[in-house]
Amino acid sequence: MNHHVSDYDGFREEILNAMQERWKQAQGDPAKAMEVLVDAIKGEGKAEGMATPSWLLIGKPTFTQATLLNERLSENVSQWEGVSRDLDYDRVDSHRP
Repeated sequence: MNHHVSDYDGFREEILNAMQERWKQAQGDPAKAMEVLVDAIKGEGKAEGMATPSWLLIGKPTFTQATLLNERLSENVSQWEGVSRDLDYDRVDSHRP
């Protein structure tokens, strides 16, 4: 943040302003977020009996964006499976001359 290319100043300011506007509209309660975080780490409260997640999605916007990403990733995996998985070495038959 302290070392930047001045050619991008306008773009950076635009993005920072947009993010600040979004945060003004945030409805999440930080105290509730901390409660969930502590519960998840300790396996207590709302997280009792649940495994500690690799990714803890806190808040509606985070959950929504993660859900959308998951859908796009799933579509990508389905569409590209044949191309992506077919990269093994061709099998060589040792009995052939």
